[in-house]
Amino acid sequence: MKRIKLGLVIPSVLLIAIGLTELFFISKGMFVSQLSKVLIYVLLFLGLYLTIRKSHILNYGFILYYLSIPLLMLTLFLGRGGVNRWLNLGFFKLQPSEIAKIGLIFLLSKIISDDKKPLKNRLIKAGIVTFIPFILVMLQPDLGTALTFLFIAFIINWIGGADPSLIRFFLFVPIAMLASAHPLATVIFFSALAVITFVFKEPLYKKIVTLALLIFTSLITPIVWQKVLKPYQRDRLTAFINPEKSKTTEGWQIYQARIALGSGGISGKGPGKGTQKSLAFLPAAHTDFILSSIGEEFGFTGLLLIITLFIIFMRTVLRLMELKEGHEKLIVSGIFSYFIFHFGVNTLSNLSLLPVVGIPLPFITYGGSHVLVEIAAIFTLLKMEV
Repeated sequence: MKRIKLGLVIPSVLLIAIGLTELFFISKGMFVSQLSKVLIYVLLFLGLYLTIRKSHILNYGFILYYLSIPLLMLTLFLGRGGVNRWLNLGFFKLQPSEIAKIGLIFLLSKIISDDKKPLKNRLIKAGIVTFIPFILVMLQPDLGTALTFLFIAFIINWIGGADPSLIRFFLFVPIAMLASAHPLATVIFFSALAVITFVFKEPLYKKIVTLALLIFTSLITPIVWQKVLKPYQRDRLTAFINPEKSKTTEGWQIYQARIALGSGGISGKGPGKGTQKSLAFLPAAHTDFILSSIGEEFGFTGLLLIITLFIIFMRTVLRLMELKEGHEKLIVSGIFSYFIFHFGVNTLSNLSLLPVVGIPLPFITYGGSHVLVEIAAIFTLLKMEV
């Protein structure tokens, strides 16, 4: 158990240190702000860790979900500039969607682990509590964060032994969304899906529900694309395919991030010597593209260190998951899905393999709310380890 504690704490502390180091060379003000937040959060959760019991987390952690929902609604009325993601509390800008993520983990794990109720009822309830924050966040609009809720729900349901038809549904959703871009592709996809679905030996109503939900997904995708997503979001989703073609507009970020990563070489240009960042060619060097900024200044060596530390951290979380059962196992699996989704999407975005959707790099990206949740997740894992 001591190895699990070390495997959780040491990599996360080193990753935070790497992020603070890069922020120091980006902006001394950001460095001081981030360091202050980290110290306050660590002291806060250290106090909670010493005073609350694991049973409190298991029985009452889900309250965070119900607190986050009205806050998400509030952002839709108080947000400014067409993007409503933060609540200005004066001394702190809170992003309620981050609180909703860990709240959803606690609530879903409680719902799915309650084997006193029929599995179908649990899955329906799990779907409803996932759908609510998903819709509220899509309205902000924040596509990347909205997808995080779906991924967390998928992993928790999978680990919790959900019906295979639900797993297949989640796997087919992105294909249905992509196929909806062309009528012929839609026809081919659903013709093949109908054949595949009816091969499976399961009740007819499940097959019909699966097909109906995927048809709904296919029909609603064009509406979301045209009516819900902002023009800049649509441009971001398409620019990554060919950033050179749109390198003076929405492809600018991806194009400059690629240059920054490539110019770093093996050992980088040196701390504070990144030209893409210092000459303001690389936008959002402290948030979306902090990994590219690190790659330019510390090279492949710096990126390899980050990836290695994160692998060690995630392997430790998986090890803890193997040692747990029921409710605790699902909480750990939810936290695992949170971190793997954030790290994977941010890293692939920096490598131009995914669109830029504003997902922070865990422990490293400048910010307040996501760091608060990440440190809370670490202390939750430490409490589960007891």
